[in-house]
Amino acid sequence: MYAKDPAKALIEILVRHGGELDDHLRQIEPQCSVEEFKAHKHLVGTLLGSILLDGLNVLVVEFPELKPALLK
Repeated sequence: MYAKDPAKALIEILVRHGGELDDHLRQIEPQCSVEEFKAHKHLVGTLLGSILLDGLNVLVVEFPELKPALLK
C-alpha cells in the first residue's frame, strides 16, 4: 500500500526521468558510432522498461487516476 501524494510525486519524477533519458539518446547519437549508440540505446531501453514495469505500473495499479497521459 502506498500513500497517494508521495505516489503522485514519484510518478512525476519517473515520467520526467524517462523523458530525460530519451533526450539523452538524441543528444549523444551524433557523438557515437553506430555500435556505441546501439549499446547506449539498449541500456536506456532497459532503464525505461524498469521505470515502466517496476515503478509506474505498480503505482498506477493502486491509483489508476494518477496514470500519466503518455500511458493512456
